[in-house]
Amino acid sequence: MIFTGQISDFRPNIIDVQRGPYPQQHLDTAAEGGVADNFAYILAPWFVVAAHYTGSSSGSNSMTKTSFKKYQLGLTLLASLYIWILLTIEHLNGGVVSHHLLNQPDLPAISNWWGALLMPALSWFLLGLVSRRVNQPYPVAVLGSFAAALGFGVLVSVLFLQGREQVLSQLMLSLPLLALFFPLYRAEFLLGFVLAMSYTFGVLLPAAFGTAILLMAALMYKGVRPVFLYLFDLLTGSKKTAG
Repeated sequence: MIFTGQISDFRPNIIDVQRGPYPQQHLDTAAEGGVADNFAYILAPWFVVAAHYTGSSSGSNSMTKTSFKKYQLGLTLLASLYIWILLTIEHLNGGVVSHHLLNQPDLPAISNWWGALLMPALSWFLLGLVSRRVNQPYPVAVLGSFAAALGFGVLVSVLFLQGREQVLSQLMLSLPLLALFFPLYRAEFLLGFVLAMSYTFGVLLPAAFGTAILLMAALMYKGVRPVFLYLFDLLTGSKKTAG
């Protein structure tokens, strides 16, 4: 049901926070005439396509001969440092932001401070999944997938801040289709998505929303995709037999 409604239903409450509302002129910076909308439609799918063809998980393209596992601690520290710096800047500029669940004032507000604990744990866990799946020298495909999710998350955040709710809703509705062709359920996609959106939404909300996307993507790629492939092979085989 996440993908059938308007994105505004899940918008965090950016008015009722300690550092105040965003200026209206900041929300109206999108170019008129649909230029920004068309840019979003064209760019988002290519983030995923580029990640898919950046490299192969077979390990033929590797940036180093050291196992990816050895980078897990360092990358976790980098992701954690990024969040801690953001929280420090928020704290020094009016206070750390809190977001109401589903933008409902009667629901609890979640402080971005939780990201200081969640990001280290989430990064360590997701990078551990990557290292167990790859189990070989660091593949370029993992970096490409992470960069694709990072770019997609930045695009979602920019569209949100510009008030492009209709475009944002349609963009999110395109994910099930993309999930049929690309393995969006992998850990590096979730990590990039959360890191990119943490500047605007904190860590907890993108992590929860990204997990829902991950589950949907796994269902589409591992459940629905094989059915389509089977039917396609069946129809193709029938045509060859008939010929």
